[in-house]
Amino acid sequence: MAVQLMLQEKGTGRFLVGNDYIELDGEIAEAMHGVADEVRWFADWMNTIGFGLALGKSFDEVRKNFDYDEETVKICDWLAERFTNESYMTR
Repeated sequence: MAVQLMLQEKGTGRFLVGNDYIELDGEIAEAMHGVADEVRWFADWMNTIGFGLALGKSFDEVRKNFDYDEETVKICDWLAERFTNESYMTR
């Protein structure tokens, strides 16, 4: 099975697709007072938070999995304030 990360903006209802996630990475870096990297996701958020959400976990569940990492928790909270998780699995 494949998992698909699908975030929906609160307020506008717009779904993020494709390069929207690269733009989101830059917004996360800016919000966390960091610098976006053209090659790697800021603080590896896509491979931790993004993957957990894609598996169907809630923001709270993902946050609990990384409660030992303050930066990951901050990013998760920042995302939860702005998006709902509409991820799904496919065959």
